[in-house]
Amino acid sequence: MIYIHDLNPIAFYIGTTPIAWYWLNYLVGYTFVYFSSLYLSHQQVSPLSDNHLPTYTLCCWFAVILGGRLGYVLIYRFSHYAQHPELIYQIWRGGMSFHGALLGAALTSLAVARYKRQSPFLATDLFCLLIPIPIALGRITNFVNSELFGRLTSGGWGVIFPGQDLPRHPSQLYQAGLEGFLLFLLLWSQRHQLKRPGKITGYFLIGYGVLRSISEFFRLPDPQLGYLIGPFTMGHILCSVMIICGIVVLTAVKRPQMTDPDP
Repeated sequence: MIYIHDLNPIAFYIGTTPIAWYWLNYLVGYTFVYFSSLYLSHQQVSPLSDNHLPTYTLCCWFAVILGGRLGYVLIYRFSHYAQHPELIYQIWRGGMSFHGALLGAALTSLAVARYKRQSPFLATDLFCLLIPIPIALGRITNFVNSELFGRLTSGGWGVIFPGQDLPRHPSQLYQAGLEGFLLFLLLWSQRHQLKRPGKITGYFLIGYGVLRSISEFFRLPDPQLGYLIGPFTMGHILCSVMIICGIVVLTAVKRPQMTDPDP
């Protein structure tokens, strides 16, 4: 039996105001990252003092929303928003870019770290360790919203989304599993590397880039962009940049191995 998507994107109403699952995800994600960061700091797993966490998390949370929106506008639908600039601030209509959000959070972490005269990796390592869970929740809400669905499939696990006649890959769930839960488990197993600033950030950039690239082969590209090079999409290109950046980060923070002196 092919599943016919009929989920409601609205979680509940406050009076007559609808509260969407998508935006609840941002609130839950922020709460998870903040309190998990506090726990890791209190347990001295992370070298970042919990006194600095409110500034980092609050600034980065706003940067994620701003960067995600601007990234979508500039990368995916620039011509449309150039003609209708009044729509740019209407984020409730949808349209967010993960890579734009990532860049916004990275630049903000760098700015805050420079102000506090700290290594920016103290914050980025901690956030990169935890952010796959909010990513997973975000992909699940993409599925609930029946957006960013996959390419056609003849498999019995396909989903017929609203407005579609044929079953498609539930690529949102693939992404939730790969770049969300799986990436979190892989990074969590390396949480001791928080003592070595830059390691987790590099691992995240490479891990996300590889896992997202896999899921991109099942995801239908944005219609206004389509396939850029053969089966490759804009997501593949951006993830390739992430992988290169991750390799650069790991190379930059790699410490020379100490060898025993000759007898």
